Amino acid sequence: ERYAELMEIQQEISLAKNLAKIGTTRRVLIDEVDWANLTAVGRTAGDSPEIDNEVILEDLGSALSPGHFLTAEIIDATEYELYAKPENTV
Repeated sequence: ERYAELMEIQQEISLAKNLAKIGTTRRVLIDEVDWANLTAVGRTAGDSPEIDNEVILEDLGSALSPGHFLTAEIIDATEYELYAKPENTV
């Protein structure tokens, strides 16, 4: 029961922090690309794979592959994911 309470509090904190990122621009490292759906998964500086936020990128317009960096605007957020629209490739 205590674990569930702590997780609920942590999710509220995480959501508040992520919602504050909406409208900001971040540099994103691409981890995976799904060209069939024109989406990619990446992470921002300081985020560890499988631990921290994932950045879900939509509307990919240029050739990308894992390891590429791009600049993206955060357009939506949940407790553990940021949704972004790419601005350009770097």
